Amino acid sequence: MQQYDKLRRRAAIAAVLACCLVLCGCGIRPLLSFSTPSPVPSPTRVPTPSPSPTPEPVIAVFGAEASDAFAGELRSAAEKGAYKADLVPGYLEALASFQPAGSCVAVVLLSGAEDVLPQTDFPVFVFAAGGQQVSPQTPVLAYDSAGAAETALNDAISYPPHETPVRLIGLFTDPESGAYALWKAQAAGGRVFPKAELFLSQPQEETADPDADEPTPTPALAERLTSLFSGFYPGMIDGVFAETGGLAVAAAEALASLGRDDIEVFSASTSANAQALLSPLLVLAVGADYAEAGGLCYSAASAMLAGESVPATVLEPVVFTYSPAG
Repeated sequence: MQQYDKLRRRAAIAAVLACCLVLCGCGIRPLLSFSTPSPVPSPTRVPTPSPSPTPEPVIAVFGAEASDAFAGELRSAAEKGAYKADLVPGYLEALASFQPAGSCVAVVLLSGAEDVLPQTDFPVFVFAAGGQQVSPQTPVLAYDSAGAAETALNDAISYPPHETPVRLIGLFTDPESGAYALWKAQAAGGRVFPKAELFLSQPQEETADPDADEPTPTPALAERLTSLFSGFYPGMIDGVFAETGGLAVAAAEALASLGRDDIEVFSASTSANAQALLSPLLVLAVGADYAEAGGLCYSAASAMLAGESVPATVLEPVVFTYSPAG
């Protein structure tokens, strides 16, 4: 009986195994199956671009090469101020093509009497060193030369040990200038003894050489002055009155080249760096204080960069005299 039961259990187990083999052969999968998960790709990280730095506001300066005093004081003010100052060479031509990278105010030193500002896309502050006229919309520091020539000529007359009538050589831009009219009035009043007069608008006559194809070129100013001064021996002339700083500086250089120390030069202008070139020969200059103008221009441009309005301002003449102590 026991043996019969064992045979029956074995038969049952064999039947179960047979059924499993049949099911697997028919492609029927077990109810519980385990699949390998597909990897999820990591997202590609796109680097965030760094923002471009905003250019710093700047004060661009044009024409500063006309005056060392102006340029020096403006640089000094920028070192202490809130805005950088870039001195751009090239004057008005450079201003016309200038393209600032960011916020900008231009400072322009107008030196030529006929110079005209070009149109720009940025604000401009002007130092009209010769009293030039600019657009009413353009803020300006304007030099008023009224009284400068009179002061310089009076100082030339009263300079010790001069005695009236003072023997002077006059250097002028034109016979129609106000300085020349003043000169003639002082001569008529007996205070000036005009020994010679030279005008930039009337150069020496060109001398014709019959054997030459072209006339001899007019001598340069330095040559004309050297020739003029050489015609007077020491003690014959008390001084030189020059209408402009350029004429005064040229006169002092010509006298120095001749080794003359018996004549002083008096200038009715501080142009051509006369303010900074005072010497035992160029003893006095009356005109615009270019150093003060440089500081005022920086302050005005800084205010404009800060969004403030700047009114027009007038600069009056100042007397500069040579001092051996500095």
